[in-house]
Amino acid sequence: MRNVFSLLFLGLSALFAVTHAVEIQRIRRTNVHLEIDAEIVLASMISHQRQSTAAGNSVSSFLNNSWRGVGMDIAVNGQSSSALS
Repeated sequence: MRNVFSLLFLGLSALFAVTHAVEIQRIRRTNVHLEIDAEIVLASMISHQRQSTAAGNSVSSFLNNSWRGVGMDIAVNGQSSSALS
């Protein structure tokens, strides 16, 4: 009877060890996919931020140049620069 319980315990221990190993492998594969997904999202966010910054810089540059043009027109027409504010 003692041998039966020993074999049963050994079998359950082996089953637990195999199940545990399979679960660890599944978690590792999931973590690798999550890390790759996180890298893709981060790269996408950086790219979007760079595009937004470039677009924002272009708009700012355009507005600054346009504003300078307005300032020059006003100065040429003899009006004071306080009219801009």
